Amino acid sequence: MLPTHVVALKLGTGKPSRVQKKREIFTHWVRVKYARFLIKTMRHPWLSLAGLGLLIALALGSLAGGLVKIQFFAFDPLRIFYVNVDMPPSSSIDATLEEVQRVERAVRTKLEPNEARGVSANAGLKFTDTEPLYGPAYGQVVVSLNPRSGDMRTTDEVVADMRAEIEALSGKARISFLEVSGGPPASKPIKVRARRRLHGTASGGGRHRGHRQENPRQQGHCR
Repeated sequence: MLPTHVVALKLGTGKPSRVQKKREIFTHWVRVKYARFLIKTMRHPWLSLAGLGLLIALALGSLAGGLVKIQFFAFDPLRIFYVNVDMPPSSSIDATLEEVQRVERAVRTKLEPNEARGVSANAGLKFTDTEPLYGPAYGQVVVSLNPRSGDMRTTDEVVADMRAEIEALSGKARISFLEVSGGPPASKPIKVRARRRLHGTASGGGRHRGHRQENPRQQGHCR
């Protein structure tokens, strides 16, 4: 279809435009430079191979010396973290909100000036690393930090400096921290607890024992 489009445009090649002339000059310059470089390379193959080997050695040396940072996935924590406030199941949404706001005030005292982009208190909703949870007993303080510059603290340092005091707040709530970091998906171990009711086990065992008593030979064979 491309030739058909060109014919439909009715492009005239007799009078090239100014852009076309500049394009032809540039492509001619590239062809001339490439041809001269290729001729020099073919005339001195060993010198060319030595130069290529030197470039490869410099690249490998940069990787080995740590000058080039290799990180296929970003594992650095994001500039945001959550303070979970879990109230007893029978708590009302108003009681949860009151407790979350109390934790929010304590969190703000541990933040340096111009360090936080925003701090919000939520009740009835809690974000986790797998799914959001809804309920009047769930509360959460969301802390969003400004982009790091200069000697600003990292997310881990901010959480570490306030973790002990925030988790030790007296009250009915259970307080914990959640940090979000990038990287590949990671699986976590799960715990499965299975229960079943054993109906007829005793009666079945009694029938089996009775059968063995009626057949001494089979009983001895079982032993």
